Amino acid sequence: MDSGIGSGMRPIAGDTRRRLSLRSIPCPGTVPGTMLAALAVAIFFSALVASGPVSGASDEIIDDGDINRAIEADLWSDPQVDANRVDVITREGIATLSGTVASLLARDRAEEIAGSIVGVRGVVNLIEVVEFEPDDKALVKAVKDALNRDPV
Repeated sequence: MDSGIGSGMRPIAGDTRRRLSLRSIPCPGTVPGTMLAALAVAIFFSALVASGPVSGASDEIIDDGDINRAIEADLWSDPQVDANRVDVITREGIATLSGTVASLLARDRAEEIAGSIVGVRGVVNLIEVVEFEPDDKALVKAVKDALNRDPV
């Protein structure tokens, strides 16, 4: 008498009920368990191969000069950072930023830009925040430019 799937129990003496297991119930049109498992594995590996290489799995090493140029180009295109005042040196994928900027926001933005470049493994931010004291003409121009960009 079948006592169930892997139950390890023996029927009690005098017990005449038949215990059912999933293996004892035939289901028309079903795929046997081992074939179903093989099919699932095949589908998984097919999807894995079709998806292409895993991101970051490339063995290609990016040249430090290329990383440097990419960081500098992005710094130049960002209005929050004065790229004239920021120096970039990259060695073995570690970008070191130095120089001076007018605000903590510009310092943090430069670090964010450097960290977003493909091939950068880390960023050392040595940029100092110093207050620049503009002359009156430069201050008036800065206020006018700010108002032109975002009128109140």
